[in-house]
Amino acid sequence: MVPGRTGMLVLIVLFVYFLGRVYKAKGLALAGVVVAALAAIVLASPESMLHRRITLADEEFAQWRAGIPPEPTSSVGLRLEMLANTLEIIGHNPAIGVGTGGFRKAYADRVGGTGAPATENPHNEILLMVVQFGIAGFALFAALLFAQWRIAARLPTRFDQATARAFVLTIAVTSLFSSTLLDHAEGVFFVYMGGLLFAGYRAGNAGRRPATSFVSATIAGTDAPPATPSSVLVIVTRRLGDVLLALPLIRSIKAAWPQAAVDALVFDGTKDVLAGHPDLRRIVAVPERPGIVEHARFIFGLLRRYDIALSCLEGDRPTLYAAVAGRFRAGLVLRGKGSGWKQRLLSRAILSDNLDTHTVAMNLALADALGIARHHEIDIRWTADDAAHVASLLAGLEPPLSYAVLHPHRKFNYKMWHVEGWVGLAQWLRAPSNCARAHRGREPGKSSSRRPSPRKCPPGRPISPDGSAFRSARASSPARDSSWDPTR
Repeated sequence: MVPGRTGMLVLIVLFVYFLGRVYKAKGLALAGVVVAALAAIVLASPESMLHRRITLADEEFAQWRAGIPPEPTSSVGLRLEMLANTLEIIGHNPAIGVGTGGFRKAYADRVGGTGAPATENPHNEILLMVVQFGIAGFALFAALLFAQWRIAARLPTRFDQATARAFVLTIAVTSLFSSTLLDHAEGVFFVYMGGLLFAGYRAGNAGRRPATSFVSATIAGTDAPPATPSSVLVIVTRRLGDVLLALPLIRSIKAAWPQAAVDALVFDGTKDVLAGHPDLRRIVAVPERPGIVEHARFIFGLLRRYDIALSCLEGDRPTLYAAVAGRFRAGLVLRGKGSGWKQRLLSRAILSDNLDTHTVAMNLALADALGIARHHEIDIRWTADDAAHVASLLAGLEPPLSYAVLHPHRKFNYKMWHVEGWVGLAQWLRAPSNCARAHRGREPGKSSSRRPSPRKCPPGRPISPDGSAFRSARASSPARDSSWDPTR
């Protein structure tokens, strides 16, 4: 709301408040450490904007104490001059003040003949209120903020409670450094947000809390998925394999709601794998490391665009995307205290097991949360451009061409097939009519990719029904990297 030094102070106060609310004493200690570290960084960075602002404020304060009249551009000097003059006015009318709208005349009378500039805004809501309404008027304003603070604890959800109290803190802090209710934007903010945030309070419920509030319904989302959603967003901002393993969930959604428009939110580098998929209306791509302004614009563009938003990942970003995009949101979360805030953002949180449960099964747990049937098939399509690209790669090879591409190395163990399976598959593919080529991925932790080349394959034998071919020599298996665990 306030982009200057006051806004920075409000940000620090709210940061300390939320950490203390969520983590109690540990949160306050952590906030103290973070604030101290930021202060040290600012002091050690003389070229930073914040360091320059603090230095300027210190210089202006020193000039004011020395009795030097403040310059017209001196923010701190002028405010201190207004503070001194306003306190003088209060001293003459402490009980009931000079009346509504009387500050301008009272201040002009006070500085008349001194050469100091007149003003109608002392840049302090507390002082402005005391000048006009006296101590009694300020007491009423303080009582209003105190009542809002207490009532916030009786709002329906923890989200409503925290947001309402953050609002009260914001008004209290900004009132010390600006005329919050006199300024148009801040005054409208106070009236509008006060009504919105406290709309869920019902005084007649005598301690009972309604099931939901206006804020919970409009900002926090809905508690149950719609029976016939018109739009669904599936979020898989990770690697190619993760995107492919989300296809069964997408198929389940489209099978349950054929009329729904299903979009997929993925990273820029993985969007091509979904091109032409019949179950998707649109592929929404975001850079893996977007700039701050670009990212903020992207998130704002997602705001409540979908009836349902599903996060197939446990990370912060996909959970945030789901919380912003969907009126109903479900997502995977990990066990532990660090996931508490994610569970509060989601309408339905699914505890994720990324060690013993396959990714497809874990994604389909989101289908269970929606109350729809599971479909396990992975439907991979390719376009005419893809076909032309593959043909160009294989140009010049001797026909008849028959080959298979194996990709045995996974970055995480829970995605790997057992080594005996790869051995048996390779032995069957090395039959005279087949030629197996090992494929190595481009991602970190994997080898670089290479183009297949023709070679004469030695004889092999197919996999027998009793699985005897899986008992091939270990030397015949594909090369293993350090992440391969044959005991799994």
